Amino acid sequence: MKQRDLLRPLIKGIKRHVQSQLKDRAATLFTLVNDRHASAWIHSNKVVGPLSMSSPVARTAFSRQFGLPVYNQAGDCPLCGQEADIYGDHAMVCKVGGANARRHYGMTRALAAFCTEAEIPHHFEIGLLLKASKRRRQGDIMFPNGFEFDGFAPLLVDFGSGTPFRKNQSAAVTEEKGLTALQIEERKHKKYDSDFEDKPQRFMVLAVESFGRWGMEGLPLIQQIIRAVALKRQEPYSVTSADFWQTMAIRLQTLNATAVLERDPSLPPTPFALARRAAQQ
Repeated sequence: MKQRDLLRPLIKGIKRHVQSQLKDRAATLFTLVNDRHASAWIHSNKVVGPLSMSSPVARTAFSRQFGLPVYNQAGDCPLCGQEADIYGDHAMVCKVGGANARRHYGMTRALAAFCTEAEIPHHFEIGLLLKASKRRRQGDIMFPNGFEFDGFAPLLVDFGSGTPFRKNQSAAVTEEKGLTALQIEERKHKKYDSDFEDKPQRFMVLAVESFGRWGMEGLPLIQQIIRAVALKRQEPYSVTSADFWQTMAIRLQTLNATAVLERDPSLPPTPFALARRAAQQ
């Protein structure tokens, strides 16, 4: 038996004990950052390599990961005028400034890059249209040939992200309940499943939370992509898997930290933020 196998029960016991002593935001954060892939970016040499983070971005990402304040003080978001907490949670839900769209595009683009490397047939944002309540938009990635785990049926993948913090854990999060990866999956299926009732295509949600925990639904797809890339590179699956999760985690935390820095309450407010603030008074 290997030493790590002997230590694993002890480490789990220590984590359970530490978590039992924490409350509210700290307890939730402890669970999130200890997920299997959430801290992959911290252990990667890519942080100072091809996907290097600038010093402010890296400092912000590390501060958020360890529950440290990212701002000197709380205040109003300079983009939307709403409250911005000292931990940067508001940046994950702010609807002004385009951070959500950049996160969405950046993550799907990173996944598509692995598909291109593995020569997996796919169409990036030119697949079937998903029907929303009042408008129609494209899905993120279409796999016309499907995969073995799904009987090779054409597969349309839609990416989704959210923050799992609840309103009482962060004043900047407006929803009573945070969006976990599972809730993101459920929301998108409720919204779009009816579009696929009479079609041969299958719809899949690839969900990730702000601290890097991924939804279970998309894992079979990710595993197939990793296997294809490993075969193309002629390297062990474990090596490619580590590279995949590190790359995706670095991309996610870079996008998140950038959004946080753009919403520093010490920055001058935009005209939109000033108008919104005046309307609330």
